Amino acid sequence: MKNGFPGRCIAVLGCMLLALSLTSLCAPPAGAATWTRIASGGVTNANNIEMGPGVVYRGLQTIFSTPITGILQPPGPVSMYTYNGSAFAQVGPDSFNNPNIKGTQPTAIYNDKLYIGTANGTDGGEIFVWDGSDDPVRDDATANGFGLGGSSDTAIPLDAIGGNLLVAVNRSSTGLPFLLYEYDGSNWSMLAGPGAPHQAGLGNAHNYGVVFCGKFEDKLVLPVFNFTDGIEVWTYDGSSFELIGEAGGPGCWDASQLIGSVAYSPLEGKLYMGTSDLDFFSPGGGRLYAYDGSAWSLVVGSGIDNVNNLFFCPLVRGEDLYVAAGNVAQGCRIYQRSGGGFTPISDYGMDGTNNNMGLLITSYNAELLAVTSNANGGEVWTTPIAPSIDRLVPDAAARGWKVRIEGHDFMDSQGGGAVTFNGVPVQSYLSWSDTDIEVLVPPGATDGPVRVSQSNGDSNEVDFTVEGNYYFAEGYTGAGFQEYLCIGNANDDAVSASITYMYPDGSTQDQAVEVPPKSRTTVNVNSLVGPDREVSARITSVDAIVVERPMYFLYGGVWSGGHDVVGATETSASWYFAEGYTGAGFQEWICVLNPGDNPAGLTFRFMTQEEGLREVTGFSVAAHSRASFRANQILGDNYQTSLELVSTQPIVAERPMYFDYSGTASRGWKGGHCVMGTPTLSRSYYFAEGTTRSNFEEWLTLQNPNPDAVTILATYQLGPGQGAPVQAAYDVPANYRRTIYVPGEVGMEKDVSVLLTCTRDFLAERPMYFDYSYTDLRAQGGHCVIGSPEPASDWFLAEGYTGPGFNQWICLQNPGDTDAMAEVTYYTQEVGALATQRVNVPARTRNTIMVNDSAGRGYQLSTGIKVVSGPNIVVERPMYFNFSIWNGGHDVVGYTP
Repeated sequence: MKNGFPGRCIAVLGCMLLALSLTSLCAPPAGAATWTRIASGGVTNANNIEMGPGVVYRGLQTIFSTPITGILQPPGPVSMYTYNGSAFAQVGPDSFNNPNIKGTQPTAIYNDKLYIGTANGTDGGEIFVWDGSDDPVRDDATANGFGLGGSSDTAIPLDAIGGNLLVAVNRSSTGLPFLLYEYDGSNWSMLAGPGAPHQAGLGNAHNYGVVFCGKFEDKLVLPVFNFTDGIEVWTYDGSSFELIGEAGGPGCWDASQLIGSVAYSPLEGKLYMGTSDLDFFSPGGGRLYAYDGSAWSLVVGSGIDNVNNLFFCPLVRGEDLYVAAGNVAQGCRIYQRSGGGFTPISDYGMDGTNNNMGLLITSYNAELLAVTSNANGGEVWTTPIAPSIDRLVPDAAARGWKVRIEGHDFMDSQGGGAVTFNGVPVQSYLSWSDTDIEVLVPPGATDGPVRVSQSNGDSNEVDFTVEGNYYFAEGYTGAGFQEYLCIGNANDDAVSASITYMYPDGSTQDQAVEVPPKSRTTVNVNSLVGPDREVSARITSVDAIVVERPMYFLYGGVWSGGHDVVGATETSASWYFAEGYTGAGFQEWICVLNPGDNPAGLTFRFMTQEEGLREVTGFSVAAHSRASFRANQILGDNYQTSLELVSTQPIVAERPMYFDYSGTASRGWKGGHCVMGTPTLSRSYYFAEGTTRSNFEEWLTLQNPNPDAVTILATYQLGPGQGAPVQAAYDVPANYRRTIYVPGEVGMEKDVSVLLTCTRDFLAERPMYFDYSYTDLRAQGGHCVIGSPEPASDWFLAEGYTGPGFNQWICLQNPGDTDAMAEVTYYTQEVGALATQRVNVPARTRNTIMVNDSAGRGYQLSTGIKVVSGPNIVVERPMYFNFSIWNGGHDVVGYTP
């Protein structure tokens, strides 16, 4: 057999006539759903005898024909379709004009394109790419089975992870172990196979391939079919593989189970896997297993209620678990979990016959879709299904902040659909699709369940906590240090916030704060907690606020300056920093807050420009406490370094740095800067601020935490009239940091915004050092920020001051191709909100606002910025100061919910 499975699968071809002659052995179930057949005879091509659902692409459900489960072989060219909820449309010509193609599998989306694998035992499986228009186009780099010919018979696009697309090339027709390839958007590379980082078949010569890929938490799950040793289940996180299940393992299956299909339940935190022994003559019935992250267990076996139910494909929708059972003898059937068991919700064969034998299911736009295998051409059946919620991101937030509701069958358009938070209706809907809804938590919402109601019914309920947190790991009130908290409130009503200060000995101190409507409140931390305290803080409110922590210092009694960060809104077990330096004139610290109930063990993974990865362990932070670690001591001197801080408990981490900066010309600029680390990486970063004018030195620090080298592309957008954008590319080795001097890239006397992109996740910061002079204010120092992963329509800045000794600026970057119009509203501590102003931000450049002039002088203020037309923008707020004993500057990227 040139496409599909060898050995025992061939038995099905010999038993087809026998199977077709049998009659249904059971009456329709009393509780069966009402099913409607919407396509038969292979939709429009009777050669489509074994069909299945692919991914949803651009709002359309894909339907394909394939021999991958080996039940039936197509006699001629096959077809692929999209379904919009009412009609089918063919995609491309039959078999993409190659009669040797016996299957098309549209199973992955990457860079907004649909990737389609083919089954071709003559030429070899290949990858076709479709952008939603015209016909799919073959990626010629994958021609003829990636150059290996018909032995590589089936290509299966699995999914995207770590910035790359993963593709399995199955070689079951020749009994060879499968191969894996990765695609980074430009080039294909073999991941598993001869000469690759991993062995073919992931080290087992009997591992023929992967058909039904899934996800478990943030990893891909590969149930590998094996006709000798039984199924192996592997996970892949974008860099390493882990075997999590195999025949004979604790709670696992035996070697008779040859093929598996998986489905993940985010609400339960479980992975479900249906299995089959593919024994069509003496079937033992399909089985269903569950994996909770540490152990496997059998959920149900023996085909549930019929050993002829040969193969199980699970489907999770919210709290509901469905099982599609292939049955050659009596016809396929669908079951739904009910109480402690499973109840059939369809007839055998969907219509009471055994014509429909194989079955794969999904849901789309309020319909449960059953796509069948049938010797006369596959069929598609539907029945209504209610919306279902898989998870809330985040599952705790303040009123007025954005929450994404992930699930299924919300329907493509909202219509009369609605979302409630513990019974309180949402007032602001940001987006609505069949699988994703974005809303703002409504005023008056309280802790309780979130529910989606739509014309197709009510969803399951998922608990939500109405509470927003801002965490700060750093804080000090010793001699020469002055710490503040700035709390901005853009709401129409006053907001109550509670502050918990946490000290190194584990003790805490609480403070209640009232923030007036459309205003800002400043907390003098030194006055509240007293002198000489190392202090972290958590600020909590049920209503939307934004909190920053500016600090001013005379470090060591010598280095004067200030730094500022926006609070972290979550804790995490991993934190990343791209910048760091332990050379002469620099003191680097890592401040760690552990707000949890258990001690946190720490591992410092320094990624140096000099030696690559250096890992240091053996440090910890007590529960409800904070600690500071000096990188110069932990790592050693004279390193340019990035950092991944890994913890055994959720923590918050910041990196303050103090310096006497020499730079490129023995500058002698003294000061400091600080950034809040990030728990997540991105493939793009935007920096709105930047200049190469005299007495400024701008740098970019690039962190590559991947096990492979990456190339980072830079686009430097210059100020109005300063020239066209400048392009550059930077290679960064694995687990490494690279430093870029921006004036060397764009020249001197430029105002510059930056966009950095990569096909893999990375991190970028932009440290700047300066001898600032504007009107009568002069200040020396530096500031540093992590870039924004993307532009946004709404931004908020909690800190701001236009009084004596301060210059405040706001930099607005527009990376789009058309102008953007933004509204700027200042929320002052003195008089409330000022009149809203409109600012135009030209395409592909930036606009800089001098806030002292725009808002007026003498205000303590927060700032809200909203795009009212045109593309989204990026916002930063640099400030420079010279007051009391302090002079310097600080900068933050604005907060966007």
